[in-house]
Amino acid sequence: MAHSAAFRWDAPLSPVVRLTERCAREPQFPWRGSGCNRYSNPRRSLIVPSIFTHAVVPLILGAAAGRRCISGRLLFVGAVAAMLPDLDVAALKLGIRYQDAFGHRGATHSIAFALVLAMLAALAHPLLKSTAWRSAVFVGLAALSHPLLDMCTNGGMGVALLWPFSEHRWFSPFRPIAVSPLGVTRFVGSRGVAVMASELYWVWLPTALLSLALVVGRWIEKSNPPDQA
Repeated sequence: MAHSAAFRWDAPLSPVVRLTERCAREPQFPWRGSGCNRYSNPRRSLIVPSIFTHAVVPLILGAAAGRRCISGRLLFVGAVAAMLPDLDVAALKLGIRYQDAFGHRGATHSIAFALVLAMLAALAHPLLKSTAWRSAVFVGLAALSHPLLDMCTNGGMGVALLWPFSEHRWFSPFRPIAVSPLGVTRFVGSRGVAVMASELYWVWLPTALLSLALVVGRWIEKSNPPDQA
């Protein structure tokens, strides 16, 4: 059953926030950000942010770091690792409930899952044309960025960040990112515009600025080589 109450926002009411807040009042948004027990239809669950935004974070930051630091193969694997946690949406079709340990935003959104991917990347570092340490750190952080972003959203359940030690679902105190619908067809229309505006403002823009800082730092370092004795 849909709920008419709007989501609560902790962020300042910027134009982007006002747009996404207005769309959050629509009946397609069935849960408030803290409504962890409202699951009348698990197939209408929400995944946030959208899957391509998750991939953008390691892609932009890795590219800004340069090919000498992050190889093309490692960059690609990092982007895949950032999207991989949302494979758990398949659990809904298998009858696993959203709120279960292996439901959406459950085990695959944990630190443990990111560590497993990091270890696999370390083992595969020759194929990734990088060192074991660099492969593990990049892929692990890319995977961990997914649940950290999901914690900053205003809908669905929280993230089982500490699984398997705890199945508690965690949210960040600051949750400005608008919910993204599950499925491409539900992404079309005003909801899709609102979600993309929110993600551009809260995810893409900060990532781009951080990447710019990395590029500038690399340029300064290259322009001022250390003095050789």
